[in-house]
Amino acid sequence: IFFRTEFFKWDPDMSTSYVNGLPKSKKITAPYLNRGTGKADPEDLKTHVTETSHIFVNFESSPGGGVTSLNSPLVPEKYTLTASEMKFVGEKIVLNGTPIKVHATIDLTTMTGMGRVEVLDE
Repeated sequence: IFFRTEFFKWDPDMSTSYVNGLPKSKKITAPYLNRGTGKADPEDLKTHVTETSHIFVNFESSPGGGVTSLNSPLVPEKYTLTASEMKFVGEKIVLNGTPIKVHATIDLTTMTGMGRVEVLDE
């Protein structure tokens, strides 16, 4: 046997501490790459956002290490998209049983920025 069942036990306190570790402003990346060049592609991000009303962002250095990738739904009234920058407040999503909203600003020349999670009371 190559795994131990202890690794798969659910601990609700771990989930709560994980979500509570995200509200601080953290470095984020927007993983939208040109399929041909593999380089950051603001046009791909703009197309994706306008066609799907969603955005993917990666929070670097998440609680527990690694990256947390979130897919946040958007409404046009809550985001601005210019030639050089995108700012948004996402709609409610649930992360590990906790309702949250993602707030972020992305520099479209580097596809990086700062973001945070707002934990909602419900």
